Amino acid sequence: MMSDMINAKYKFLVSVIIWLILSFGSCWGALVSFNNYFSFAVRIVFSPYALSLPLAPIILFFPCIYWFMVIRYGEKLAIKKCKVINKLFIYLLVGYVFFAVVFIVFLRITSLVKAILFAQGIPESGLLVWLRNM
Repeated sequence: MMSDMINAKYKFLVSVIIWLILSFGSCWGALVSFNNYFSFAVRIVFSPYALSLPLAPIILFFPCIYWFMVIRYGEKLAIKKCKVINKLFIYLLVGYVFFAVVFIVFLRITSLVKAILFAQGIPESGLLVWLRNM
């Protein structure tokens, strides 16, 4: 019993460390890509994956919550409490899809106002490209 608790503490600590490292990386990548989008350079390469970068720390935080609950309440009660968190996770994913659609429409409208043409994309990668109208 005691070794299981120590195991859970180590798993919680490792999951928090991994969460911090990956959250820093995904937030930095999101800031760089959003800065690129809103700078309206001559050529903007749009990737839908960049929209999911701010959501990554939230998704990666769920294992940390689970191991914390295992330490605090035990494994059986932690599983029951995580069912509530799973519903929250589903709502976050629906909110992300809504945010992605609104962001793409906003970026498309803004690019039209700033006279940036929409190109079909880069054939090798499938990414969307906006080119400034010259």
